[in-house]
Amino acid sequence: MPGKYHDVILPLAVLQRLDIVLEAAKDAVLERKKFLDAHKVPEQDSALRMAAGQAFYNVSEFTLAKLKGSSQGQRDDFIAYLDGFSPNVQEILTKSNFRNQIQKLVDSHVLGCLIYRESRSGGGRGGSKR
Repeated sequence: MPGKYHDVILPLAVLQRLDIVLEAAKDAVLERKKFLDAHKVPEQDSALRMAAGQAFYNVSEFTLAKLKGSSQGQRDDFIAYLDGFSPNVQEILTKSNFRNQIQKLVDSHVLGCLIYRESRSGGGRGGSKR
């Protein structure tokens, strides 16, 4: 994938790092999201950031590790994963035009390989294996 470092690899590496940081609080964020939705709370951003213990969060049920096992609907699951990020991460995704690359990755049959690579390279809470 020559020349695609900036368009594909760099954004995926950033997502992988965000995933690692959010891993420990994932269940708390999902529980808080469920609670806020049940109580029809319109402004959820600050409560979700607090639940994550970070300036960002992801309310998708997916993580990169869960996505690597997803074959049917992988594109849709990956988009749901991206859609789950907080507005500040959405802004980064928009500015990088990363979403424009997704269908190209699907058509080239490499989305799954890249997700697998990034989900393995994180090393969980212990840091990178690279």
